[in-house]
Amino acid sequence: MRPIFPALLLIAAPASARDTLGQFGRWGAFRDGMHCYAISEPTKKDARGTVTLSSSPARGVRIQFHARLSRAAAADRPAALRVGPSTIPLVVQDQDAWAADGRGELRILAAIRNGDGLAISAADARGRRFTDRYSLAGAASAVDAAMIGCAAP
Repeated sequence: MRPIFPALLLIAAPASARDTLGQFGRWGAFRDGMHCYAISEPTKKDARGTVTLSSSPARGVRIQFHARLSRAAAADRPAALRVGPSTIPLVVQDQDAWAADGRGELRILAAIRNGDGLAISAADARGRRFTDRYSLAGAASAVDAAMIGCAAP
């Protein structure tokens, strides 16, 4: 298993503003002020993208899901996140994907806590389907560390 920190440190936030909360399997947990997040990269070595679950209590955000896809997705084609038997529709814009609403984010969080792999499927502008895959080893611990990292004192 390759460590995730080198690439995540480059994309997560400026080094001076970020505190590392820990690495858990293929997931890292970070705090940037009162914004905390758990983040991972796809399992395929040459795939680019990230999956992030973040918490910003000062802004009233308990949990928010975001994916940076490995390539641009067509907004007019369905995209979905799959964990085990759960399939959750996503809203996409270019290379970004989100849960459609807060209920979807809670479904994603529950699925991540109980699954061992996550797949995001979408189609590009030419209609070609692609799937970004992530390991969930350490995901629950990283999400917990991020949520605790931003908990009010």
